[in-house]
Amino acid sequence: MRFAELLLLVSVVGCGPTIKTITPTGKQPLESVLIEGTGQRGGLEGLDHAVISVDGGLVGTPLFSYPKPEVFIPVRRGDGKTTTGTVEVSAMNAAGVGNVVAYSAANVPVNAPEVSIDVITPPTRLQFSNEITMTVIGGGIFPGARNAGLGQPHAGPPEVQAVPVSGGTNVSASQVICLTATSIQVFFPDTLPHGHYRIYLKNDDRYGGASGTSEVTFEWK
Repeated sequence: MRFAELLLLVSVVGCGPTIKTITPTGKQPLESVLIEGTGQRGGLEGLDHAVISVDGGLVGTPLFSYPKPEVFIPVRRGDGKTTTGTVEVSAMNAAGVGNVVAYSAANVPVNAPEVSIDVITPPTRLQFSNEITMTVIGGGIFPGARNAGLGQPHAGPPEVQAVPVSGGTNVSASQVICLTATSIQVFFPDTLPHGHYRIYLKNDDRYGGASGTSEVTFEWK
């Protein structure tokens, strides 16, 4: 192997993210923990880690939880089995380089909380895309899992729809971003028919799969 190739290999491996601590200890499934570590730019953020996995399955992280990503402990592993007392948390960059840390969770049965949608901000048309967007605030909302990935580490719940108040066909969101533990940003195509809508949301099955439809509405004029 030539010196330049060896130097590149060492550089890639050496720049992998490293989880140092997971706090607080003893949290149970569906509760969140904060992950602290280091990456190429000094913290676990952006594509320094790309995605965080728990028990072999990807999980989304709220956008505004950086530089200490917030991760919710799923009730199911990546292979579909029930989460046990010890979970493995890994942070990997785009090259698949990183580390794995064992976390001792409280091994107790839990039920997914009800989904509540308390606020829907007025929709706004994006200037440079064919989408409209709004922020949804509530409780019992979890990041994505099966829709999280290298290109979208902040994926929100995989199923979010606009439900016409007067009846008709639901319209699925084109993208959902998890902002905080209680809020998501939702995008719909601007072909959404004008009218009043409720929001339907279903969490990923790894987080219990609870769903709910809002009482509050938004109007697309």
